[in-house]
Parts: sequence; C-alpha cells; structure tokens
Amino acid sequence: MNQDALVIARSILELKQNGDTLKDYIFPFFIAFFSALLGAGVAYFFNRRQERFRVERERFDLANKLMSDVLSGLNTLVSIKSNYIGMTQTGPFERAFEVPIIMLNERGLEIDISKYYFIGSIQTCNFPLWQKIVRWINREVIRTEINKPSAEDIGKTWRNLMRLVACINNYNYIMTAVAKRNEIDKDIKHDIQHACRQLNANPREVSKEFVLRHVDGAKLIPYIHLTEFVISLLDHVLKEMDSFILEFPEIAESNIEMKMIGSRAKVVRVFNDKPAYLASLIPVIHPNFEVLSGILGMDLEATTRTYTFSNWY
Repeated sequence: MNQDALVIARSILELKQNGDTLKDYIFPFFIAFFSALLGAGVAYFFNRRQERFRVERERFDLANKLMSDVLSGLNTLVSIKSNYIGMTQTGPFERAFEVPIIMLNERGLEIDISKYYFIGSIQTCNFPLWQKIVRWINREVIRTEINKPSAEDIGKTWRNLMRLVACINNYNYIMTAVAKRNEIDKDIKHDIQHACRQLNANPREVSKEFVLRHVDGAKLIPYIHLTEFVISLLDHVLKEMDSFILEFPEIAESNIEMKMIGSRAKVVRVFNDKPAYLASLIPVIHPNFEVLSGILGMDLEATTRTYTFSNWY
C-alpha cells in the first residue's frame, strides 16, 4: 500500500474516533422527541377547539329550538284567545256560554330543562377586551369575587329556569283544561238540544233559566270553573311567553361564545307589533267574583285568589 493511501486511511479513522456524541446521538433524539411533542400538542389544541366548537354550537341550537317551541306555544294561545277576545261580560254564567268549543291541534310542549344548564346567573361570555382585562385583574391579581345578583333578583328573570318550567307546565295545563272543557261543552249543548226538541223550543233563544232547569248542575259548575280558569291562566301565560321571547335571546347569548358560531350568528329574535297580537296581550275583564264564589261555593277571597295569577316580576 502506497504512502498516500495510508494517509487517507489514517484521516478517516481519526474522524470516526473524534465524532461528536451530542451531535450524532443526543441532538437527533431530542429533535425527534420535541417534534412528536409538538405534534401531540397541536393535535390536542385542535381537538379541544373542535370540542369547544361542538359544545357552543349545541348550546346555540338548543337556544334557537327553545325559542321556536315557546313561539309556537305563544301562537297557539293567541289563536285560542281569539275565540273570546274583547269579552265584556262579567257574569260567570254568561261568560261560560260566550266561549265556544275551541278546536285544538297542538300537543303539549316537552322541554328537557336539564339541557339548559349553561344558562347561568350572570354573563360568562362575549365580553369586550377591556372588560376581559378588568375581570382578569380582579380574579387573578386582586382576588375579588364577581358580584352576583341576589337569588330574588335572578328569580325575576329568565335566568331562573324554574320560571320557564312553571310557564311550560301552565301551558300544558291550559291544553288539558281546554280539552276537558270542550267535552263538557258538548254534553251541555246536547242536553239543551234534547230539552228543546221535547219542548219544541228554539235552541238559539233559550234563556239562562231554561238552561238551569234542564242542565245538571254537576256539569255547569265545572264548566264555569274551567272557563274562568282557562281565561285567567291563559292571560298569565301569554304575558310570560311574550316576556320570554323578548328577553331570552340576549340571556342565551351571554352564556354562549358567539364568536365560535360565526361573526353574524344571533339567537333568533321575534318582535311582533301587529294590532291583533298586541290586543291579545290585554287581559280579559275579571268576572264578578262575588257571583262566581256563590256558584262555586267558595269564599270571596279564595275565589279571587284562585282565578288571579300574579307575575314573577
């Protein structure tokens, strides 16, 4: 082997012996490790963001569905009230016969209130930047608690889900009461027609005394009760539902990250200023409670309380 070949072989051996362990082994290991860690972090962040988007989208859809359901119920109540809107009678007997059979094709409202846990007692989302900074300073630096309204104040708003539950239950009770009243109405009208045929009288010209003589009081008393109960409860629920559709969209958006839904996304809002709708919100004149209490065999105070519903606010 010539001298040049020996020099080249010696140089190669020296390069291998003087190799950098950090460069050859440790650095490649850490590059691979941090690459895998970065990939896992990006995947975690992306999945977490997607899950947050899914949750906020679900809340947004739930809020819109609730608005749609309540609006449907509100329209049903307006339709029912159109049968006797503008009533001027105060006599319970006359009022009962002024309200006709009411056709129903609506089922009760079914709302799973447990899905609306995200509606909080205070706003939790969509703060402007300056407010976010103030909230962070108060929470992390000053360590002060966020001021919350009292339970009484919350109870008067639609953040109080129990108020919504009561409203839906009352709506469903109205549907049941109207259906029951329709049944009694048919029986009473049948009895009147039967008596008219026997006496050769005109059913359209029968008097109050005629009805009292030929219709069983066991039918008339629940008939009058259900009529007054439907009238008073329906007026109450109408106002509640009208209040809900006006106030709930803003409440819902205060607990949903709207920027995750879209820059122009909004919970559906309804503003109905049609004269017929506004007229339906005017309560029907109260009955003569003294006469009503005599018919039902109740004292005056109990009768007034039974057929008068107070607002939450």
